Amino acid sequence: MRTSDGAAPLLALALACSCATNPTPDDRIVSQEEAISSGKGAYAFVRCDGAAAVAGELIASGNGRLSVLTDHGGLVHVDYARVADLTLGVHDNNFDGIAAWTVLGSLSTISHGFFLIFSLPVWLASGIGAAANESHRGLFVCPANTRSNPPVSSMTSCLIDGAAYARFPQGLPPGVGAAQLLGRAPVAPAEASRVPAPPASTIDGGGAQSAAPPVDGGAPRAAPPAPPVVPYDRPQ
Repeated sequence: MRTSDGAAPLLALALACSCATNPTPDDRIVSQEEAISSGKGAYAFVRCDGAAAVAGELIASGNGRLSVLTDHGGLVHVDYARVADLTLGVHDNNFDGIAAWTVLGSLSTISHGFFLIFSLPVWLASGIGAAANESHRGLFVCPANTRSNPPVSSMTSCLIDGAAYARFPQGLPPGVGAAQLLGRAPVAPAEASRVPAPPASTIDGGGAQSAAPPVDGGAPRAAPPAPPVVPYDRPQ
């Protein structure tokens, strides 16, 4: 009984040490289908040398730098040479389900009595191994130990491969910035927003005919003369 009670914290510690950590916030985790159909890049967590980490959507990876749209709406470019490690949360996995299955199965060995000394290690070995494998599914990782000798390091090759999970795998298009990535409407210039004045009416408010518009850039034509008024004599 005491062995099983003490196995629970040991099991939790073993799962924590053997499994990969997904840096993606809960509200940004997507399924495999959503990762393919959404058109957005994977969530990236970039740890830089001598600087704070950068987190957000991976927009592009190429030309020697990573482009990340941060959670605050800014577009940040990180040179490959400054990247210590990179973790991409591409899609969700079933780690929680397998971990729960492992814990419950291990605790069930309480009922085995003396034979739990055989059944408990089997549950621990199989469950922790399955959970560890599942925790890496849906992640793309470029760890710090991937560096090698110049001219091309393994880290550079790994960062280039990570472009497959960016919003723009072929590279950031020219002229695209944070505003376009966030879907903001462009601001029209002040001159373009002015509404042109309507053309002058050919009839003024008093009923008199105004001058006709100029022809071929010449002077305005004079209004035609009014027809003469012919007196009407009533027959006797």
